[in-house]
Amino acid sequence: MRAMNNLAHWTGYTKTDILNRALQIYEFVQQVVENGGSLQIRQSESAELERLTIF
Repeated sequence: MRAMNNLAHWTGYTKTDILNRALQIYEFVQQVVENGGSLQIRQSESAELERLTIF
């Protein structure tokens, strides 16, 4: 709930919008992984690229 409340505050989206967007992102991530791909993230411009792992 804390994460949803934070996202609602930061983005101005409704909780329903946040859940819908989260499900779309999760579906995309799952599709990438199912097809043998991986996702990478950089937490700042100067940070190293890291493989994103979803548990």
